[in-house]
Amino acid sequence: MLALTNDARSEKAAIEAEKAEITRIGASLAEQITTLDKTSAEAVDGYNAKVGARDKRIDDYQDRVTAFNLKAESINAAKEAYAKACDQRRYDERDLNDIKRKK
Repeated sequence: MLALTNDARSEKAAIEAEKAEITRIGASLAEQITTLDKTSAEAVDGYNAKVGARDKRIDDYQDRVTAFNLKAESINAAKEAYAKACDQRRYDERDLNDIKRKK
């Protein structure tokens, strides 16, 4: 369970970094549009390619967030099930020894 939680934290950090990068790219594109030579087809095509690449990153980001949310829900459900099963249960060292013997 701890490994899943740590993996989820790592994934969340990566998602947040990607969001920051997408935001940075968006700000850069907003800045570039102000100086774009709109009379040059080559310049407009280059800008549009950058916008398309950013839009693709946004789509990938949204897919990644959706997958992360499903994973997080699964982890939370497992934690809740564990807490419910172990709630009001005394710790007995013999239980731990039984588990160790089964391994």
